[in-house]
Amino acid sequence: MKKTNLKAGFTLIEMIVSICIFTIFISMLAGTYLYIARAQRETAEARKVYSGLRDVVEEISEEVKLSGIYYDCYSGVLVGVNECSTYFDLARGSVATSLALMDDENLKIFVLEDGKVGVKEYEYSDGLWVPKTSSYLSGEDFNVDSFYFGIFPAEDPSDNYEDLSVQYQPHVTLYVSVSSEGGTELDLQTSISVRKYE
Repeated sequence: MKKTNLKAGFTLIEMIVSICIFTIFISMLAGTYLYIARAQRETAEARKVYSGLRDVVEEISEEVKLSGIYYDCYSGVLVGVNECSTYFDLARGSVATSLALMDDENLKIFVLEDGKVGVKEYEYSDGLWVPKTSSYLSGEDFNVDSFYFGIFPAEDPSDNYEDLSVQYQPHVTLYVSVSSEGGTELDLQTSISVRKYE
């Protein structure tokens, strides 16, 4: 009787099957890693955009709380201030594209300029409003797509003390939409009450 010499080993088919299984497993791991990395990158960008937007909204909120709404800006007849040259019918629910605030004889206006939130300050001199400073609140992290305000009540309560129908605490509702180059889009709406109310 002949003795056969049996050697343990892999056949070619077993090698191909094991390589295929290994390749599928590595592909799944790589896909999962790429998905997680992309999700973390998108989350970090969204967090950065939200943080920048929150800073802008907090700055505007602080100014609204410490100042009063300058209703004369929305009449369309304020001389020397381009942002106040348009009439806004606040009584009919018209939204304003700028926010005019008055604080100790200084006029501060928040407006959308070139995809950024701009702040313009004016001072009253010799019967005219004269530009004082101009700056931006929003940085390079995002582009502001829309920026407008709802103002209530429609008439200045401090001008109509006798008329109880307009004696409401003034407040501003801010609507803002932003987007970033990475595809993050955020919409925000918040209402801020004016604390300075005479």
